[in-house]
Amino acid sequence: MGLYFIEAGILLIYAPWTAWWSRNYFADAWPWVHDAMATSTSRIVVAMAGGMTVVAGMTELRLALARRFGRGAGRPGEL
Repeated sequence: MGLYFIEAGILLIYAPWTAWWSRNYFADAWPWVHDAMATSTSRIVVAMAGGMTVVAGMTELRLALARRFGRGAGRPGEL
């Protein structure tokens, strides 16, 4: 699950800055969606959500590897 979060997060960080972001089915179908997606604020919000997703994926992967190799997950909040 952690690797999926990392992959999805990287996609969310990268996608808003590509040409695909402005030219897709939803942006073409509804002009207000295109206008909302074209703002730099929406691009930054999506990229930040991607960053949080990457961090969540890395945390999940770290905990899974710790359980797998017998180090235990530790207490909540402990690195």
